[in-house]
Amino acid sequence: LWMLGRPAVRFLDTVLPEADAALAAVALARFEVRAGEYVLVVPGGGTGHPGALSAPQIVAEAAQRIALKSYPTILVGVTPQGARLAASAHELKVAPRLPVGVLIELIRAARLVISNGGDTMLQALACRRPCVAVPIAGDQAFRIKRCAKLGLVAAARLDTADLERVALRTLEAEAAASANDPAALPAARVANGMEEALAAIGRLARLDAPMDEAPRPRAAAPAALAAPRLLFLPVYGPHGMGEYVRAVQIAQAARARWPDAQIQFAVSREAPYDMETQFARTLLPSSPTFHTPEVIALIEKMRPQVVIFDNAGRAAQLRAARRVGAR
Repeated sequence: LWMLGRPAVRFLDTVLPEADAALAAVALARFEVRAGEYVLVVPGGGTGHPGALSAPQIVAEAAQRIALKSYPTILVGVTPQGARLAASAHELKVAPRLPVGVLIELIRAARLVISNGGDTMLQALACRRPCVAVPIAGDQAFRIKRCAKLGLVAAARLDTADLERVALRTLEAEAAASANDPAALPAARVANGMEEALAAIGRLARLDAPMDEAPRPRAAAPAALAAPRLLFLPVYGPHGMGEYVRAVQIAQAARARWPDAQIQFAVSREAPYDMETQFARTLLPSSPTFHTPEVIALIEKMRPQVVIFDNAGRAAQLRAARRVGAR
């Protein structure tokens, strides 16, 4: 990479939308809770992962136990198990999968977040919220262990009793430290990389002139640059939705920055979510990673300026993107 001078490698902790006070007020009113007073439980996409197929039920039962200790609790994305548990715990509110913006505002205002070891954990840390993390996918145990060693999260086993114990212990410690006072919170160790992601996309689409290059008048720029064409190809399977959530957040932020942007997604029919309706989409039988001919046809038809892969993508797909001048 040093010899070639490309590609530029950027390590982003997580991506978050800008805070939205109006949306936060609506979200809190929906669940009849107040900022800093509730436990938010977000185990993930709501489906079991290989090796942890019972994870949604285990986390839902822990949420019920916490609510029975009189802590207002919101359980997101686990149904219908959560609906049955909510009937026996007055303080437990259950919600289906929520739009990204709503979920992030609930994270920002939570007293404690209980999550898996994926995106939600990192988002909670970027929002400087106390977090209990439990691994439900193969890559998460090591990440949680590293974060726990740095003192960023409290780690729990995928076990109802242990998750309840760690959560209650963390709540007690949080109360003792008066964590509702921002001054009492530790400095953020996980950063929101949204601005860096948008800057990279803008540079690739030639929307942002390099620092050593004089900016051209907007009227002199080609029309395509005022309305960049962005193609998102997030990789995923039938389990979880972290990759999709990242891609949607970046797409929404790109739309806010470049209102005329043409944004297209290629998404799997089997993924456990409903696609955001504000973006055009091409449905595939499974992850775009496994459907190179369809992806190449989409690239050649759309001729995007920037293609956003959630991973390295297939070599043939990358070559197709380069053939149409995409970056």
